[in-house]
Amino acid sequence: MGCRNVTKLYIPEAYDLKILLGVLDKFHTLNQHHKYGNNVDYYRTIYLMNQITFLDNGVLLLKEDPSIASPVGVVFYERYSEIGYIQQQLALHSEKIQCIVSTDPEIEGSIVPGSTQEPMPWDYADGVDTIRFLMEFA
Repeated sequence: MGCRNVTKLYIPEAYDLKILLGVLDKFHTLNQHHKYGNNVDYYRTIYLMNQITFLDNGVLLLKEDPSIASPVGVVFYERYSEIGYIQQQLALHSEKIQCIVSTDPEIEGSIVPGSTQEPMPWDYADGVDTIRFLMEFA
């Protein structure tokens, strides 16, 4: 529903992230984009120098981190065992989140995978009804 990238994943406790990285291997040509590739290289170097644990498939870095926003080329993740934890985190950080993608019906206001770039007329960027906002100041 905008131009932003995925910055955070909530992963079930038992999910093997190597599966995700394997699926994403097909995007290896992204490293040929020099700005993106440089960013991945930069954060890989920073994490290695600071002995920070991360996963790397050569095109994307996955780092366990409680923050919502991650740098380009890095996706932060957190593991969870209870859906209530995710609901709590989403409510806590709602001001920083543009959209939530989920198939779980318990995640209020989420969008199904594959439809984030196909907003409906009643879906507003950052939850702001732009027309109503402009009309109030006309």
